[in-house]
Amino acid sequence: MKRFLCTSSLLFSAVLVLTFTAQVFAASTGLKATAQLGTRHGDGAGGDVVLRDLPDMSAADMAVTRNIPLHRTPGMSQAQYEFAKSAASHTSGMTRAQDAANFRVPPASQKGDIVSSTPGAFSNFLGQKEGCATGNGWIPSDMGLAVSSLYIVQTVNECIQVFNKTGGALIASKDLCGIFGLPVFAGQIGCFDPRVLYDAQANKFLVIASYYDNSNNGWILTATAGNPTGLWHHHAIGFGQALADYPTLGQTAFLNNATNSVFTICTNLFFNSGGFTDECIFPKKSQIYGALGAFNAFSGFALCGGSGCITQNSMQPVDSYELSNNPRAQYSVNTLNDNGGTGLCGAAGAGESGLLIWAFSGMATTQPHASGWFTGCGSTSVYSFPGSADNAGFCFACIETLDNRISAKTFYSQGKIIPSIDTWNGATSAVLGWQVAPYLDVNGGACTGGVLCPNISAVAIEKQWCYDCGGGNAVEAYFGAQAPDPENDWTLFATFSSRSDFFNISPGMFYDTTRVTNVGTFIDSGFFSCVVNNPYSNFRWGDYAAAAPDDPGTNPAKRPATWGSGMYVNGSNTWGTCITGVHPQDGP
Repeated sequence: MKRFLCTSSLLFSAVLVLTFTAQVFAASTGLKATAQLGTRHGDGAGGDVVLRDLPDMSAADMAVTRNIPLHRTPGMSQAQYEFAKSAASHTSGMTRAQDAANFRVPPASQKGDIVSSTPGAFSNFLGQKEGCATGNGWIPSDMGLAVSSLYIVQTVNECIQVFNKTGGALIASKDLCGIFGLPVFAGQIGCFDPRVLYDAQANKFLVIASYYDNSNNGWILTATAGNPTGLWHHHAIGFGQALADYPTLGQTAFLNNATNSVFTICTNLFFNSGGFTDECIFPKKSQIYGALGAFNAFSGFALCGGSGCITQNSMQPVDSYELSNNPRAQYSVNTLNDNGGTGLCGAAGAGESGLLIWAFSGMATTQPHASGWFTGCGSTSVYSFPGSADNAGFCFACIETLDNRISAKTFYSQGKIIPSIDTWNGATSAVLGWQVAPYLDVNGGACTGGVLCPNISAVAIEKQWCYDCGGGNAVEAYFGAQAPDPENDWTLFATFSSRSDFFNISPGMFYDTTRVTNVGTFIDSGFFSCVVNNPYSNFRWGDYAAAAPDDPGTNPAKRPATWGSGMYVNGSNTWGTCITGVHPQDGP
């Protein structure tokens, strides 16, 4: 979430209707995953802007540094969150015993004398930086990345830029609010928490962002374009008197799925009155590309048992990006992001384990259906809030590492979902993730008229992996993002740093690859994409990195590739980004 004070008199007019009409259940481990069905309404025809025609930001605009926002973890006060993070930060010099082998340090150079099986990047260049260009602006970056055969679109707080595949900037960095038809720094906060994806069938990019107007109404903004330097078609979706925080984005495969061809946007809704819910909305792709009327929504996600219900938060819908993928449902995944506060998987405060997988079907029809599955306590390693990371030589436990939510956009490829989180590694932070295979029945939701509404029938956690779970108080990894290629090889992009007496590395982006043929996961420690040792005292980092697949096309050597975008310390107390392209199959 970003909380910056800005001014704008521009208000939207949009119809807001949310009527809960049903509750859906699906059993898994004796607990029930539940949600409430409703509807939302968009703004009708929407509007259009041309990105290349938008004015560049003025020097005065770019010179303003936005205040560091307060963090929001649902179900916790700021004081409770800070206490949990403080308790996790460097509380022990020991690594987690079960992860003693997971101690990794990326070599600083791809051409060093360290033998590596991770392939070198075929493209690596600097992206946008703080304040779009000048080194002042929004903290942290909150990054989005999507790639077509011709274009790379990168979004950060509060900017957007388009590159070609070799790093050439096709347009200057522009204020993000512009593609939504808004002025620079619109509303109370601007246009923040951006995400972006590429719809290969439609050959269009979709960018979303959160917006909080001057009447205290929350909105999710959408904008789509084929040529991202040109015309963007935008919409606004209203949520009333609430902050729509930390929106996430996914899509179903476009082909052969007329009853479920949708985008999925989920958001943590903090109502001005004090309440909370996580809501996922399912506009049809045709609505986002054209006129946006009514569409289905689910909210009030909970895991219920004999002792009551545990409210869920920070849902991460998956991006079924491949045209060969045709899942019969739109999947979403989340963790138990409460630091063990409920005591569900052990003593209260001792961490949690397990994942919740959700399947939504019939979302483009009048028969929307949801099914949920909890993989169970003990199905994953125990995870808990990570300790803050270090900036070697400059500060100690001074870099934010967030909570246990799945922060990066998550992909579905060849029947697998590959999410990750930040978790405590014995003293600081590690990236813990999984390869998850969900299974569906045919029509457990009993939809009619040719509409199939499957329930989840099983979920297998096929692999668990961790980068620096054995790092202890020496090295740390955080804000991981994974992208697959069509062969289901994949690349992790994340931030790495260390203490000054251990390798002396400031926060910077690294990547590591894995092949589908690997017995384990990572076969080495990967490579840095961008790292510079500089002071950084702004604390906030992340709140998420970005990764994106790139199918064969006009990329070099015409081979499947993965791309990532992450932060590094660009200059004294400012962040920059770099964008990296990798061919994972070039490894062994």
